[in-house]
Amino acid sequence: MRERKRRPRSKSQLLTLGGISVYAIDPSEINRLAKLISNTPDSQLSKLLEALLTKRELVDIIRRVLIAEMILQDNTYEKIHQNIKASPNTISLVRQSLDTHNEVLANAIDQQPRRSFRDDAMPDPIQQYFRNRIRKGK
Repeated sequence: MRERKRRPRSKSQLLTLGGISVYAIDPSEINRLAKLISNTPDSQLSKLLEALLTKRELVDIIRRVLIAEMILQDNTYEKIHQNIKASPNTISLVRQSLDTHNEVLANAIDQQPRRSFRDDAMPDPIQQYFRNRIRKGK
């Protein structure tokens, strides 16, 4: 699943990179993950994701999906930054992913119910709680 390019030379490299500088993912492994997710009942999906991913990884994925939704709704970088507190680099990365994988990503997002990102829209308390956690990067 991963390819080791060079050994870590210092303790900080070992802790941050784990000695891995290039990741190579076999498409069959991605398909295996997709199959696992698709075979999981909706009621158990959040538990599966929490078991597989760290909170930080989940937040990163959720933020990128929200950014992609806002890009597809033709929101500006400034509006996206105001709503999600995402950096221009992250927004640009998501835009590049949309450009590269437009059909797959846009279709997957279009199948989800549309969210309104109006400033006057007041989400319920649970949505507000998670929106605040996403903004703080937790």
